[in-house]
Amino acid sequence: MDDPAFLPQPGDWRYKLAFRFPLAKSHHNAFTTNILELGAWINAALGDGPSAVYAGNLFDGTMYQLSVLTDAPKSTFKQLRPLIEKHAPGPYYEAAYRRLKTREWTILWPKDLKEFDGR
Repeated sequence: MDDPAFLPQPGDWRYKLAFRFPLAKSHHNAFTTNILELGAWINAALGDGPSAVYAGNLFDGTMYQLSVLTDAPKSTFKQLRPLIEKHAPGPYYEAAYRRLKTREWTILWPKDLKEFDGR
């Protein structure tokens, strides 16, 4: 994860956009490498723009989550979706966003997903 001293403070952004990737246990090392590379590509795609910043990754043993802090979650998702679909470690991923001060997620992808267990 990025050094917290260099991340925007929670009050600087309104939303957290999260991409979740289920862990394929038989491919753990390659999967981890792909996730870390994907985080770097997201960071590069966002650049120094004022509307979003890559906030790092989280691993809980069953999935990886990449997070972006943003003021425009839908447009940030639209911007990053082609990159995610091209470089994701597998064909399946989930995406959702929430206000930073809440725990209620709005699902963006896949459309038929009923629950998003983001952090």
